[in-house]
Amino acid sequence: MKSSLQTIQATKAPATPLDHPLRMDPNDDSGTPVALVELARRAGHLEFLNEVDAEDVLTEFPMGPMPTEQTGASRFVRLRSGGYALVR
Repeated sequence: MKSSLQTIQATKAPATPLDHPLRMDPNDDSGTPVALVELARRAGHLEFLNEVDAEDVLTEFPMGPMPTEQTGASRFVRLRSGGYALVR
C-alpha cells in the first residue's frame, strides 16, 4: 500500500518544530494534547507533513494558538501506520 504522505523539507523555524521542546500555554483550552505531542517528538515518533489523506488518520486534534505559532501546523494526528504527525 503506497502512502500519500508528504514530508516537509527542513527550513527555518517554525517550519522545523521538531528540533525544540514545545511550550505549553496554561490558558489554551483548544484541546491540543501538547504533552503527547512533546512525548512523540522526544521519542522520534513525530513527523511534520504538508498534508495527509483522511484514511491514513486514526485520531485528529486541532492545534491551539500557541502550538500553531510554534509549529506552523494546524492539526496533530495519530497515523494508522503508527506514529504521530503535525500537519499544516
